[in-house]
Amino acid sequence: MVNKVTGGKQFRQKLKQAADNLKSGKSLKVGFLEGATYPDGTPVAYIAAINEFGGSAIIPAREQTLHFRYNEKTGEIGHRFVKAGKGNFA
Repeated sequence: MVNKVTGGKQFRQKLKQAADNLKSGKSLKVGFLEGATYPDGTPVAYIAAINEFGGSAIIPAREQTLHFRYNEKTGEIGHRFVKAGKGNFA
């Protein structure tokens, strides 16, 4: 049995109903269907394992340009980041 629930009040009612069913000896099954796959062929069990236990991803380093204010009189570079339009040193 699949339940679609929207809204907080409905959710609480269905949750209470499920808890009452467990008390009365009925069972509640959760998880994913055996042999189920996504449209691209990826097994649902594979994604469920990644969600449960974690996975690794190769994410390339990101480059960032930092902008500062440069004081030409003193030769000092400001210690705070500034917006690109306000900075004169990157």
